[in-house]
Amino acid sequence: MYDFLFLPSARRRLAKRRCFSCSGRKVSRQPFFVVMPIFCLLVSASAVLKADSYRQIIGKLEKSPILQSARLAGKAAEEKSMAAEGRNLPSLDLEFRGAWLKETPIMILHTGLGPSSPMPMGRTRQFTGALSLRYPLFTGFALTAEIERSRWAAEKARLEALDLRRNLILKATELFGAVRSAEENLEALKEARRAIMEAMKKAEGLYKNGLLPPADLYNIRARVFDVEAQIAQVRGERRQFLNRLGYLIGEAVSFID
Repeated sequence: MYDFLFLPSARRRLAKRRCFSCSGRKVSRQPFFVVMPIFCLLVSASAVLKADSYRQIIGKLEKSPILQSARLAGKAAEEKSMAAEGRNLPSLDLEFRGAWLKETPIMILHTGLGPSSPMPMGRTRQFTGALSLRYPLFTGFALTAEIERSRWAAEKARLEALDLRRNLILKATELFGAVRSAEENLEALKEARRAIMEAMKKAEGLYKNGLLPPADLYNIRARVFDVEAQIAQVRGERRQFLNRLGYLIGEAVSFID
C-alpha cells in the first residue's frame, strides 16, 4: 500500500487489483524495519555511557602509552648493556672471498735468449677463506668502563619506569578522588539550587502580597545565579579531571563508578 501513495487514483486501483493472485489469495506486504542501525546505536551508546571503576582505571593504566614507552626504553637500555658485555667475550669470525676473472692471468718472461712465452699465473676463479678467534686481553679498561656505564644506564631506565608507574598510579588516584569530590559537590549544589528555587517561589508570593521588600527578593535571585555559576564551574572542573585521567590511561573516560 505504501508503494502507491504517490500514484493517480486509477493506477492505485489497478495496483490494488494486482495484489490479488489468480487463485484469489491476497498478497500482503508487511513493512520492513531496519533493526541493525538501531542495535549498533544502542551498543555504541552503552559503550560511551559505561562507567570505569578504580580497578579498571588502574588496569588500563598498565597499558597506557606513557608507561609502555618507558618500559620499552628500559628494554632498549638492557639490550644495549647486553651488547656491550658481548664485546668482552671471545668472538669467532669466518671470512670467505671469491673472485671471477674473464681471462687467465699470465706472466711473460723476457730472457733475451729466445722468444718470450707467456706463462699462466693463476686461475679464472680464485677463492680465499679465513677463520679467526679473537679475545680481548687488555683494552686499557675502556671496554670495562663502557660495560659498567651501559649496565647502570639499564638499571636507571628500569627504576625510572617503576617510578613513572608509581607516579601515574598516584596521579590517577588523585584525579579519581577529584572527580568523585566534584560529583559530590555537584549533587550538593543541585540540592541547594532546588531549595533556593522553592524559596524564591515563596519569596515572590510574599513580594506580590507586599510582605517582602524588593531587596530581599533580589538577593534570593542573585543567590540562584550564584549557584548556577558554581554548578557550571564544578562541571567544567569535573570534565578537566576526566580528560586528564583519560590522558593518563590512553583512552576517553566519561564516567567513573
